[in-house]
Amino acid sequence: MALTRRSAERGWTQRLGVALPSYADYIDYEDSASYIRSFQPMLVAGLLQTADYARALFRASPVRMPPHRVDELVSVRMQRQEVLSIDAPPRLCVIEGEAALRGQVGGAKVMRAQLEHLQQVAEHPSNEFQVLPFSAGAHAGVMGSFVLFSFPTPAFSDVVCVEHRTGTLYMETPEETDTYTLTFDSLRSSAVTGLVVRPGRGSRRLGRRRAG
Repeated sequence: MALTRRSAERGWTQRLGVALPSYADYIDYEDSASYIRSFQPMLVAGLLQTADYARALFRASPVRMPPHRVDELVSVRMQRQEVLSIDAPPRLCVIEGEAALRGQVGGAKVMRAQLEHLQQVAEHPSNEFQVLPFSAGAHAGVMGSFVLFSFPTPAFSDVVCVEHRTGTLYMETPEETDTYTLTFDSLRSSAVTGLVVRPGRGSRRLGRRRAG
């Protein structure tokens, strides 16, 4: 029933007038998932980005985009985040690399606002936010970022999404999804929820305990 209700809301990117042919499947997975696990060693996860942080990322692309296109993509990213505020939001577990929180994307002011937003998100009962510190050394996620989607019905298998410069790779076989599930669980055991970061001036503490 939940999937039926959400399916009626799909196509919102078309209503915005934004062409995202290579990203439509990813957005559908976000809208339908009951559990989203994301490992992002270098950047703040898209579902957790502020508008200013996202805008700075799009402007840094080596492919030049006109200002109106940047505004469209930021609008889509903000619209995607509404899935976290519906009546029955998906369970969200995000592991960020320490580099993602120390990088000056958009400058100190933007990062300060971004960290404040992350703390608000981490306090929501449906969300779990962890940080993989530099001190973790070699770890299971050295090959890079990925997102693992699980769905509320056994009819849909888990899906792993790995983004690259020109698109997204989707993996659905049990061997692939089991490997990434094991990888994520290993990262959780190495991550902490108590790390102080200092974006320019000021600091923010995210959580207070080590993952168990």
